[in-house]
Amino acid sequence: QALVIASGAMARTTALIGISDAGTNSGGTIFDIDSTGVRAGLVFDLDDTAAATGNVCDYATSAASTGTIFEINLTNAVAAKWENVTLAGVRTANASTITESSSGAVDLWQIDDSGTSSGHVWDVNISGVMTGNVLDIVYSTAAATGDAIHVDLGTNVAGNALQIDAAGIRTAPLINIQ
Repeated sequence: QALVIASGAMARTTALIGISDAGTNSGGTIFDIDSTGVRAGLVFDLDDTAAATGNVCDYATSAASTGTIFEINLTNAVAAKWENVTLAGVRTANASTITESSSGAVDLWQIDDSGTSSGHVWDVNISGVMTGNVLDIVYSTAAATGDAIHVDLGTNVAGNALQIDAAGIRTAPLINIQ
């Protein structure tokens, strides 16, 4: 190990490692890792053995920042995943939460797909006994004017706007309008 920092079991009130940078950065990188070998190990590894309550990564800005927080380019890494999340146990918090209160004519999620793959953009496979909805849209008392679901097929003359495949003896209607 080139560098080992052992803090010991103590009530920490300050950062173990602190970097204060007030310079005008014109393209320099604070942390730069250039790996040219065939790496099979992890670059960053964090293992919690106690019931941690703090954030693992925290980014906050008080200025009108325009940079991208995470930039991931997997152009040549065709067998790599950019994210893999495994959940188990009795969940007491959402796995992912976005709290939106901004304005402007921008999307919350944007997917620009110009590929020629045969895979789905969203693929949900359920094999357990789930009682919740797969997609749940609820409008509050605010006056919303947008559509809940909008489909514009454009030049897709061979695709369906909606396809429903059903099997077995139904105990509920395929489409229920109340």
